[in-house]
Amino acid sequence: MGHIRRTSDTEKPDNATHCKGSKSHLKAILSVLITVLMGLTFPLMGYAKVSPEQAARLGNELTFLGAERAGNAEGTIPAWEGGLSYETMPSLPKVKRGKVRPDPFPDDKPLFTITSQNLNSYKDKLSPGQLAFFKKYPEWRMQVYQTRRTSTYPERIRKGTMANATTAELSKDGTHPKKMAVGWFPFPIPKNGAETILNHNYAYLWDTCIAYSPFRFVLGNGVIIDNGTPIFRSQRPLHMAGRKKDSDLFQVLVAYKSPSRRKGEMILYTDDSDNDRKAWTYVPGQRRVRRAPSISYDTPDPSTGNLATYDETYMYNGKIDRYDWKLLGKKEMFIFNNNYRADLASTEALLTPHYLNPDIMRWELHRVWVVEGTLKEGARHIYTKRVFYLDEDTWQVAATDKYDNRGNLWRLSFSSHAMLYDYGMPSTRIWNHYDLSTDVYVAVSVQGPSPRANIFNEPGLIKDKYFTPEFLRRAGRR
Repeated sequence: MGHIRRTSDTEKPDNATHCKGSKSHLKAILSVLITVLMGLTFPLMGYAKVSPEQAARLGNELTFLGAERAGNAEGTIPAWEGGLSYETMPSLPKVKRGKVRPDPFPDDKPLFTITSQNLNSYKDKLSPGQLAFFKKYPEWRMQVYQTRRTSTYPERIRKGTMANATTAELSKDGTHPKKMAVGWFPFPIPKNGAETILNHNYAYLWDTCIAYSPFRFVLGNGVIIDNGTPIFRSQRPLHMAGRKKDSDLFQVLVAYKSPSRRKGEMILYTDDSDNDRKAWTYVPGQRRVRRAPSISYDTPDPSTGNLATYDETYMYNGKIDRYDWKLLGKKEMFIFNNNYRADLASTEALLTPHYLNPDIMRWELHRVWVVEGTLKEGARHIYTKRVFYLDEDTWQVAATDKYDNRGNLWRLSFSSHAMLYDYGMPSTRIWNHYDLSTDVYVAVSVQGPSPRANIFNEPGLIKDKYFTPEFLRRAGRR
Protein backbone atom coordinates (compact mmCIF):
# COMPACT_ATOMS: atom_id res chain seq x y z
CA MET A 1 0.00 0.00 0.00
CA GLY A 2 2.98 2.31 0.30
CA HIS A 3 3.78 4.60 3.18
CA ILE A 4 0.82 5.51 5.34
CA ARG A 5 1.26 8.30 7.81
CA ARG A 6 -0.48 7.41 11.05
CA THR A 7 -2.76 10.12 12.35
CA SER A 8 -4.77 8.67 15.21
CA ASP A 9 -2.67 6.18 17.12
CA THR A 10 -3.52 6.12 20.81
CA GLU A 11 -0.79 5.77 23.43
CA LYS A 12 -0.86 2.44 25.21
CA PRO A 13 -1.31 2.51 29.01
CA ASP A 14 1.65 1.96 31.26
CA ASN A 15 2.16 -1.76 31.93
CA ALA A 16 3.11 -0.97 35.53
CA THR A 17 5.84 -3.62 35.58
CA HIS A 18 7.35 -2.07 38.74
CA CYS A 19 4.20 -2.88 40.74
CA LYS A 20 4.79 -6.62 41.15
CA GLY A 21 4.27 -8.20 44.54
CA SER A 22 1.63 -5.97 46.07
CA LYS A 23 -2.11 -6.74 46.21
CA SER A 24 -2.92 -3.08 45.66
CA HIS A 25 -0.57 -3.02 42.74
CA LEU A 26 -2.15 -6.23 41.41
CA LYS A 27 -5.56 -4.58 41.57
CA ALA A 28 -4.13 -1.62 39.68
CA ILE A 29 -2.79 -3.95 36.99
CA LEU A 30 -6.16 -5.72 36.71
CA SER A 31 -7.91 -2.38 36.46
CA VAL A 32 -5.63 -1.33 33.61
CA LEU A 33 -6.11 -4.66 31.85
CA ILE A 34 -9.89 -4.38 32.14
CA THR A 35 -9.71 -0.85 30.72
CA VAL A 36 -7.59 -2.03 27.82
CA LEU A 37 -9.89 -4.99 27.13
CA MET A 38 -12.93 -2.74 27.19
CA GLY A 39 -11.18 -0.45 24.75
CA LEU A 40 -10.52 -3.39 22.44
CA THR A 41 -14.07 -4.71 22.73
CA PHE A 42 -15.78 -1.34 22.41
CA PRO A 43 -13.24 0.73 20.52
CA LEU A 44 -15.74 3.36 19.43
CA MET A 45 -17.26 4.27 22.78
CA GLY A 46 -16.10 7.47 24.42
CA TYR A 47 -15.10 9.35 21.28
CA ALA A 48 -16.56 12.84 21.29
CA LYS A 49 -16.26 16.28 19.82
CA VAL A 50 -12.85 17.95 19.61
CA SER A 51 -11.73 20.77 21.87
CA PRO A 52 -12.09 24.43 20.85
CA GLU A 53 -8.29 24.56 20.57
CA GLN A 54 -8.28 21.69 18.06
CA ALA A 55 -11.25 23.14 16.19
CA ALA A 56 -9.38 26.44 15.82
CA ARG A 57 -7.07 24.70 13.35
CA LEU A 58 -9.95 24.64 10.86
CA GLY A 59 -9.65 27.56 8.50
CA ASN A 60 -5.99 28.00 9.46
CA GLU A 61 -3.44 25.22 8.92
CA LEU A 62 -6.42 23.00 8.03
CA THR A 63 -9.11 23.89 5.55
CA PHE A 64 -12.67 24.27 6.84
CA LEU A 65 -13.20 20.61 5.84
CA GLY A 66 -10.17 19.33 7.76
CA ALA A 67 -7.71 18.89 4.88
CA GLU A 68 -4.11 20.02 5.17
CA ARG A 69 -4.04 23.49 3.65
CA ALA A 70 -0.33 23.31 2.79
CA GLY A 71 1.07 21.41 -0.15
CA ASN A 72 3.59 18.61 0.20
CA ALA A 73 7.34 19.06 0.55
CA GLU A 74 8.05 18.01 -3.04
CA GLY A 75 5.62 20.55 -4.47
CA THR A 76 3.72 17.83 -6.34
CA ILE A 77 0.61 18.57 -4.26
CA PRO A 78 -0.09 22.32 -4.12
CA ALA A 79 -1.52 24.29 -1.24
CA TRP A 80 -5.30 24.70 -1.17
CA GLU A 81 -6.05 28.28 -2.17
CA GLY A 82 -9.82 28.49 -2.09
CA GLY A 83 -10.94 26.04 -4.75
CA LEU A 84 -12.61 26.66 -8.09
CA SER A 85 -15.88 28.57 -8.35
CA TYR A 86 -17.32 31.75 -9.81
CA GLU A 87 -16.45 33.34 -6.48
CA THR A 88 -12.74 32.57 -6.86
CA MET A 89 -12.51 32.73 -10.67
CA PRO A 90 -15.22 34.89 -12.31
CA SER A 91 -13.80 34.12 -15.77
CA LEU A 92 -14.96 30.49 -15.66
CA PRO A 93 -17.27 29.46 -18.51
CA LYS A 94 -20.96 30.02 -17.89
CA VAL A 95 -23.02 26.84 -17.83
CA LYS A 96 -26.54 26.53 -19.19
CA ARG A 97 -29.09 24.66 -17.11
CA GLY A 98 -28.86 20.93 -17.71
CA LYS A 99 -25.80 21.17 -19.95
CA VAL A 100 -22.45 19.46 -19.36
CA ARG A 101 -19.95 22.04 -18.12
CA PRO A 102 -16.83 22.86 -20.17
CA ASP A 103 -13.37 21.79 -19.00
CA PRO A 104 -11.83 24.77 -17.20
CA PHE A 105 -8.34 23.37 -17.93
CA PRO A 106 -8.47 22.59 -21.66
CA ASP A 107 -4.75 23.21 -22.18
CA ASP A 108 -3.51 20.82 -19.46
CA LYS A 109 -1.29 18.02 -20.74
CA PRO A 110 -0.15 14.86 -18.94
CA LEU A 111 3.00 15.32 -16.85
CA PHE A 112 3.89 11.64 -17.20
CA THR A 113 2.31 8.23 -17.73
CA ILE A 114 2.48 5.28 -15.34
CA THR A 115 2.86 1.97 -17.15
CA SER A 116 3.79 -1.60 -16.27
CA GLN A 117 7.36 -0.77 -17.32
CA ASN A 118 7.89 2.12 -14.84
CA LEU A 119 5.45 0.93 -12.17
CA ASN A 120 8.07 0.37 -9.48
CA SER A 121 8.87 4.09 -9.42
CA TYR A 122 5.33 4.89 -8.26
CA LYS A 123 4.32 1.87 -6.15
CA ASP A 124 4.24 3.84 -2.90
CA LYS A 125 1.52 6.11 -4.34
CA LEU A 126 -0.73 3.36 -5.66
CA SER A 127 -3.27 1.15 -3.90
CA PRO A 128 -3.11 -2.66 -3.89
CA GLY A 129 -6.12 -2.55 -6.21
CA GLN A 130 -4.33 -0.35 -8.72
CA LEU A 131 -1.26 -2.59 -8.62
CA ALA A 132 -3.44 -5.66 -9.15
CA PHE A 133 -5.09 -3.94 -12.11
CA PHE A 134 -1.69 -3.42 -13.74
CA LYS A 135 -0.95 -7.11 -13.20
CA LYS A 136 -4.24 -8.15 -14.82
CA TYR A 137 -3.96 -5.65 -17.68
CA PRO A 138 -0.25 -4.91 -18.35
CA GLU A 139 -1.23 -2.57 -21.21
CA TRP A 140 -3.22 -0.33 -18.86
CA ARG A 141 -1.79 3.11 -18.15
CA MET A 142 -2.46 6.11 -15.95
CA GLN A 143 -1.94 9.57 -17.42
CA VAL A 144 -1.00 11.85 -14.53
CA TYR A 145 -1.77 15.55 -14.71
CA GLN A 146 -0.97 18.59 -12.62
CA THR A 147 -2.74 18.34 -9.27
CA ARG A 148 -5.43 20.97 -8.95
CA ARG A 149 -7.16 21.32 -5.59
CA THR A 150 -10.39 22.66 -7.01
CA SER A 151 -12.85 21.63 -4.30
CA THR A 152 -14.77 24.18 -2.25
CA TYR A 153 -18.29 24.70 -0.92
CA PRO A 154 -20.72 27.58 -0.30
CA GLU A 155 -20.20 29.63 2.85
CA ARG A 156 -23.01 27.93 4.80
CA ILE A 157 -21.31 24.56 4.26
CA ARG A 158 -17.94 25.93 5.36
CA LYS A 159 -19.32 27.52 8.55
CA GLY A 160 -21.57 24.58 9.40
CA THR A 161 -18.77 22.05 9.07
CA MET A 162 -16.53 24.00 11.40
CA ALA A 163 -19.40 24.22 13.90
CA ASN A 164 -19.78 20.43 13.85
CA ALA A 165 -16.20 20.01 15.10
CA THR A 166 -17.13 21.09 18.65
CA THR A 167 -20.63 19.57 18.81
CA ALA A 168 -20.82 16.28 16.88
CA GLU A 169 -20.24 13.01 18.72
CA LEU A 170 -20.19 9.38 17.67
CA SER A 171 -23.12 7.29 18.92
CA LYS A 172 -22.33 4.70 21.59
CA ASP A 173 -22.72 1.86 19.11
CA GLY A 174 -20.36 3.66 16.71
CA THR A 175 -22.77 3.66 13.75
CA HIS A 176 -23.87 7.29 13.31
CA PRO A 177 -23.17 10.84 14.47
CA LYS A 178 -25.27 12.69 17.00
CA LYS A 179 -25.48 16.27 18.28
CA MET A 180 -24.49 17.68 14.90
CA ALA A 181 -24.77 21.43 14.48
CA VAL A 182 -25.67 20.80 10.82
CA GLY A 183 -26.41 17.64 8.84
CA TRP A 184 -23.17 17.23 6.89
CA PHE A 185 -19.47 16.49 7.52
CA PRO A 186 -19.87 15.67 11.23
CA PHE A 187 -16.18 15.06 12.01
CA PRO A 188 -13.83 17.42 10.14
CA ILE A 189 -11.07 16.32 12.54
CA PRO A 190 -11.73 12.56 12.82
CA LYS A 191 -10.19 10.42 15.53
CA ASN A 192 -11.06 6.92 14.29
CA GLY A 193 -12.19 4.94 11.29
CA ALA A 194 -15.92 5.15 11.98
CA GLU A 195 -15.85 8.95 12.13
CA THR A 196 -13.86 9.06 8.91
CA ILE A 197 -16.20 6.85 6.89
CA LEU A 198 -19.22 8.72 8.29
CA ASN A 199 -17.79 11.93 6.85
CA HIS A 200 -18.30 10.27 3.47
CA ASN A 201 -21.83 9.07 4.25
CA TYR A 202 -22.81 12.51 5.57
CA ALA A 203 -20.86 14.51 2.99
CA TYR A 204 -22.65 17.48 1.51
CA LEU A 205 -23.67 16.42 -2.01
CA TRP A 206 -26.68 18.64 -2.69
CA ASP A 207 -29.98 19.78 -1.23
CA THR A 208 -31.99 18.41 -4.16
CA CYS A 209 -30.98 16.65 -7.36
CA ILE A 210 -32.44 15.33 -10.59
CA ALA A 211 -29.87 13.00 -12.12
CA TYR A 212 -29.72 11.09 -15.38
CA SER A 213 -27.49 8.17 -14.37
CA PRO A 214 -27.02 5.43 -16.97
CA PHE A 215 -25.50 2.09 -15.97
CA ARG A 216 -23.28 0.81 -18.77
CA PHE A 217 -22.03 -2.79 -18.63
CA VAL A 218 -18.97 -3.38 -20.81
CA LEU A 219 -18.12 -6.90 -21.98
CA GLY A 220 -14.58 -8.09 -22.58
CA ASN A 221 -15.01 -7.75 -26.36
CA GLY A 222 -16.05 -4.11 -25.98
CA VAL A 223 -19.81 -4.56 -26.42
CA ILE A 224 -21.66 -1.95 -24.32
CA ILE A 225 -24.93 -3.01 -22.71
CA ASP A 226 -27.56 -0.63 -21.33
CA ASN A 227 -28.08 -2.18 -17.91
CA GLY A 228 -30.47 0.50 -16.76
CA THR A 229 -31.04 4.16 -17.52
CA PRO A 230 -32.82 5.59 -14.51
CA ILE A 231 -33.83 9.09 -13.57
CA PHE A 232 -32.88 9.77 -9.94
CA ARG A 233 -34.89 12.29 -7.97
CA SER A 234 -33.35 12.81 -4.57
CA GLN A 235 -33.06 15.21 -1.70
CA ARG A 236 -31.08 15.37 1.49
CA PRO A 237 -33.34 17.04 4.06
CA LEU A 238 -30.65 17.16 6.75
CA HIS A 239 -28.70 19.44 4.42
CA MET A 240 -31.56 21.80 3.75
CA ALA A 241 -32.13 25.04 5.63
CA GLY A 242 -35.10 25.04 7.98
CA ARG A 243 -35.38 21.25 8.24
CA LYS A 244 -35.71 19.51 11.58
CA LYS A 245 -32.61 17.84 12.95
CA ASP A 246 -34.38 14.46 12.82
CA SER A 247 -35.17 14.78 9.11
CA ASP A 248 -34.14 11.98 6.80
CA LEU A 249 -30.51 12.00 5.69
CA PHE A 250 -31.22 10.76 2.18
CA GLN A 251 -34.37 10.26 0.08
CA VAL A 252 -34.18 8.72 -3.40
CA LEU A 253 -36.77 7.88 -6.05
CA VAL A 254 -35.43 5.90 -9.02
CA ALA A 255 -37.52 5.44 -12.17
CA TYR A 256 -36.10 3.26 -14.97
CA LYS A 257 -36.62 4.41 -18.57
CA SER A 258 -34.65 1.57 -20.16
CA PRO A 259 -33.92 -1.18 -21.05
CA SER A 260 -37.38 -2.42 -22.05
CA ARG A 261 -37.32 -5.21 -19.46
CA ARG A 262 -37.00 -2.59 -16.69
CA LYS A 263 -39.01 0.28 -18.13
CA GLY A 264 -41.49 1.54 -15.54
CA GLU A 265 -39.71 -0.12 -12.62
CA MET A 266 -39.27 2.16 -9.61
CA ILE A 267 -37.30 2.02 -6.38
CA LEU A 268 -37.77 4.27 -3.37
CA TYR A 269 -35.53 4.33 -0.34
CA THR A 270 -35.02 6.68 2.56
CA ASP A 271 -32.21 6.73 5.11
CA ASP A 272 -33.07 8.40 8.39
CA SER A 273 -30.63 10.55 10.34
CA ASP A 274 -29.25 7.40 12.03
CA ASN A 275 -28.62 5.82 8.58
CA ASP A 276 -31.40 3.23 9.05
CA ARG A 277 -33.05 2.43 5.72
CA LYS A 278 -36.61 1.86 4.53
CA ALA A 279 -37.13 0.80 0.92
CA TRP A 280 -39.95 -0.04 -1.50
CA THR A 281 -40.15 -1.25 -5.11
CA TYR A 282 -42.74 -1.07 -7.86
CA VAL A 283 -42.61 -3.63 -10.68
CA PRO A 284 -44.99 -2.89 -13.59
CA GLY A 285 -45.86 -6.53 -14.23
CA GLN A 286 -47.07 -6.95 -10.65
CA ARG A 287 -48.60 -3.46 -10.32
CA ARG A 288 -47.87 -3.57 -6.60
CA VAL A 289 -45.68 -1.60 -4.23
CA ARG A 290 -43.67 -3.89 -1.99
CA ARG A 291 -41.36 -3.31 0.95
CA ALA A 292 -37.78 -4.10 -0.06
CA PRO A 293 -35.53 -4.58 2.96
CA SER A 294 -32.95 -6.24 0.72
CA ILE A 295 -32.04 -2.94 -1.01
CA SER A 296 -29.12 -2.45 1.33
CA TYR A 297 -25.86 -3.96 2.51
CA ASP A 298 -24.50 -6.75 0.26
CA THR A 299 -27.51 -7.43 -1.92
CA PRO A 300 -26.17 -7.39 -5.51
CA ASP A 301 -27.38 -4.39 -7.49
CA PRO A 302 -28.77 -5.74 -10.80
CA SER A 303 -28.08 -2.42 -12.52
CA THR A 304 -24.37 -3.08 -12.09
CA GLY A 305 -24.62 -6.60 -13.52
CA ASN A 306 -24.13 -7.76 -9.91
CA LEU A 307 -20.58 -6.39 -9.94
CA ALA A 308 -21.44 -4.15 -7.00
CA THR A 309 -23.71 -4.28 -3.98
CA TYR A 310 -26.38 -1.78 -2.98
CA ASP A 311 -24.13 -0.33 -0.28
CA GLU A 312 -21.61 0.60 -3.01
CA THR A 313 -23.82 3.30 -4.52
CA TYR A 314 -21.71 6.47 -4.40
CA MET A 315 -18.86 4.08 -3.46
CA TYR A 316 -20.39 3.52 0.00
CA ASN A 317 -23.70 4.28 1.65
CA GLY A 318 -26.01 3.03 4.36
CA LYS A 319 -25.44 1.65 7.83
CA ILE A 320 -21.85 0.95 8.87
CA ASP A 321 -22.70 -1.51 11.65
CA ARG A 322 -21.40 -4.73 10.05
CA TYR A 323 -17.75 -3.70 10.08
CA ASP A 324 -15.09 -2.77 12.59
CA TRP A 325 -13.47 0.39 11.26
CA LYS A 326 -9.80 1.29 11.59
CA LEU A 327 -8.21 4.55 10.53
CA LEU A 328 -4.87 3.57 8.98
CA GLY A 329 -3.74 7.17 8.42
CA LYS A 330 -3.11 9.28 5.35
CA LYS A 331 -1.05 8.74 2.22
CA GLU A 332 -0.36 10.38 -1.12
CA MET A 333 -2.10 8.51 -3.92
CA PHE A 334 -3.03 8.92 -7.57
CA ILE A 335 -6.80 9.29 -7.91
CA PHE A 336 -9.25 10.34 -10.60
CA ASN A 337 -9.91 14.07 -10.34
CA ASN A 338 -11.13 16.96 -12.49
CA ASN A 339 -12.31 14.60 -15.22
CA TYR A 340 -14.31 17.13 -17.20
CA ARG A 341 -13.15 15.53 -20.45
CA ALA A 342 -14.87 12.28 -19.44
CA ASP A 343 -18.20 14.11 -19.15
CA LEU A 344 -17.75 15.54 -22.64
CA ALA A 345 -16.67 12.29 -24.32
CA SER A 346 -19.04 10.04 -26.21
CA THR A 347 -20.03 6.79 -24.52
CA GLU A 348 -18.28 4.75 -27.21
CA ALA A 349 -15.02 6.72 -26.86
CA LEU A 350 -14.98 6.50 -23.07
CA LEU A 351 -16.02 2.88 -22.53
CA THR A 352 -13.22 0.85 -24.09
CA PRO A 353 -12.73 -2.90 -23.45
CA HIS A 354 -11.63 -3.78 -19.91
CA TYR A 355 -11.50 -0.20 -18.53
CA LEU A 356 -12.30 3.45 -19.12
CA ASN A 357 -10.25 4.94 -21.95
CA PRO A 358 -6.83 5.87 -20.46
CA ASP A 359 -6.42 8.65 -23.06
CA ILE A 360 -9.45 10.44 -21.63
CA MET A 361 -9.20 9.84 -17.89
CA ARG A 362 -7.20 12.21 -15.72
CA TRP A 363 -5.25 11.07 -12.65
CA GLU A 364 -3.81 13.48 -10.06
CA LEU A 365 -1.74 13.07 -6.90
CA HIS A 366 -3.75 13.86 -3.77
CA ARG A 367 -3.65 13.07 -0.07
CA VAL A 368 -6.22 10.49 0.98
CA TRP A 369 -7.46 9.13 4.27
CA VAL A 370 -7.15 5.33 4.40
CA VAL A 371 -9.86 3.43 6.30
CA GLU A 372 -10.08 -0.33 6.68
CA GLY A 373 -13.37 -2.07 7.41
CA THR A 374 -13.14 -5.65 8.75
CA LEU A 375 -16.31 -7.73 8.89
CA LYS A 376 -17.47 -8.27 12.46
CA GLU A 377 -17.67 -11.78 13.83
CA GLY A 378 -21.15 -13.13 13.16
CA ALA A 379 -21.98 -10.39 10.64
CA ARG A 380 -22.77 -11.17 7.01
CA HIS A 381 -21.35 -9.52 3.92
CA ILE A 382 -19.74 -10.78 0.71
CA TYR A 383 -16.68 -8.61 1.48
CA THR A 384 -14.74 -9.66 4.56
CA LYS A 385 -12.51 -6.62 4.29
CA ARG A 386 -12.80 -3.30 2.48
CA VAL A 387 -10.23 -0.53 2.26
CA PHE A 388 -11.44 2.96 1.40
CA TYR A 389 -9.36 5.86 0.12
CA LEU A 390 -11.06 9.20 0.82
CA ASP A 391 -9.97 12.43 -0.85
CA GLU A 392 -8.97 14.84 1.93
CA ASP A 393 -10.53 17.82 0.12
CA THR A 394 -14.04 16.34 -0.19
CA TRP A 395 -14.33 13.26 2.10
CA GLN A 396 -15.63 11.46 -0.99
CA VAL A 397 -14.34 7.92 -1.55
CA ALA A 398 -11.97 7.94 -4.52
CA ALA A 399 -11.17 4.20 -4.58
CA THR A 400 -11.93 0.97 -2.75
CA ASP A 401 -10.25 -2.43 -2.53
CA LYS A 402 -12.57 -5.32 -1.64
CA TYR A 403 -11.58 -8.77 -0.35
CA ASP A 404 -13.40 -12.11 -0.49
CA ASN A 405 -13.99 -14.59 2.34
CA ARG A 406 -10.54 -16.12 1.78
CA GLY A 407 -8.84 -12.78 2.25
CA ASN A 408 -8.00 -12.36 -1.44
CA LEU A 409 -8.34 -9.07 -3.29
CA TRP A 410 -11.46 -9.63 -5.37
CA ARG A 411 -12.92 -6.35 -6.63
CA LEU A 412 -11.99 -2.71 -6.88
CA SER A 413 -13.75 0.54 -7.70
CA PHE A 414 -12.69 4.02 -8.77
CA SER A 415 -14.74 7.19 -8.74
CA SER A 416 -14.16 10.37 -10.67
CA HIS A 417 -14.63 13.75 -8.99
CA ALA A 418 -14.99 17.19 -10.50
CA MET A 419 -15.81 20.62 -9.16
CA LEU A 420 -19.23 21.85 -10.27
CA TYR A 421 -18.04 25.42 -10.43
CA ASP A 422 -21.47 26.69 -11.46
CA TYR A 423 -22.96 25.29 -8.24
CA GLY A 424 -19.93 25.96 -6.06
CA MET A 425 -19.57 22.34 -4.89
CA PRO A 426 -17.76 19.15 -5.98
CA SER A 427 -19.50 16.01 -7.18
CA THR A 428 -18.80 12.36 -7.90
CA ARG A 429 -19.19 12.27 -11.68
CA ILE A 430 -18.52 8.66 -12.72
CA TRP A 431 -17.84 5.58 -10.64
CA ASN A 432 -16.80 2.23 -12.05
CA HIS A 433 -16.57 -1.28 -10.62
CA TYR A 434 -14.20 -4.07 -11.63
CA ASP A 435 -14.01 -7.75 -10.76
CA LEU A 436 -10.48 -9.14 -11.02
CA SER A 437 -11.85 -12.59 -11.86
CA THR A 438 -13.68 -11.43 -15.01
CA ASP A 439 -13.10 -9.23 -18.07
CA VAL A 440 -16.23 -7.11 -17.64
CA TYR A 441 -16.85 -3.86 -15.80
CA VAL A 442 -19.66 -1.41 -15.14
CA ALA A 443 -19.57 2.38 -15.39
CA VAL A 444 -22.21 4.44 -13.62
CA SER A 445 -23.40 7.93 -14.54
CA VAL A 446 -21.60 8.23 -17.87
CA GLN A 447 -23.15 11.38 -19.27
CA GLY A 448 -21.67 12.01 -22.70
CA PRO A 449 -22.20 15.35 -24.43
CA SER A 450 -25.88 15.28 -23.47
CA PRO A 451 -28.32 18.03 -22.48
CA ARG A 452 -29.44 15.82 -19.59
CA ALA A 453 -26.74 16.75 -17.11
CA ASN A 454 -27.73 16.67 -13.44
CA ILE A 455 -29.71 19.58 -12.00
CA PHE A 456 -29.05 20.58 -8.40
CA ASN A 457 -30.71 22.74 -5.76
CA GLU A 458 -33.40 24.16 -8.01
CA PRO A 459 -36.50 25.18 -6.01
CA GLY A 460 -39.75 23.48 -6.93
CA LEU A 461 -38.36 20.57 -8.95
CA ILE A 462 -38.28 18.15 -6.01
CA LYS A 463 -41.25 17.70 -3.66
CA ASP A 464 -41.53 15.84 -0.36
CA LYS A 465 -44.47 13.81 -1.69
CA TYR A 466 -42.16 12.01 -4.15
CA PHE A 467 -40.58 10.03 -1.34
CA THR A 468 -43.59 8.07 -0.07
CA PRO A 469 -44.99 4.63 -0.98
CA GLU A 470 -48.28 6.35 -1.86
CA PHE A 471 -46.57 8.37 -4.59
CA LEU A 472 -45.02 5.18 -5.93
CA ARG A 473 -48.49 3.62 -6.18
CA ARG A 474 -49.97 6.63 -7.96
CA ALA A 475 -47.04 6.95 -10.36
CA GLY A 476 -47.19 3.25 -11.20
CA ARG A 477 -50.84 3.42 -12.25
CA ARG A 478 -50.30 6.21 -14.79
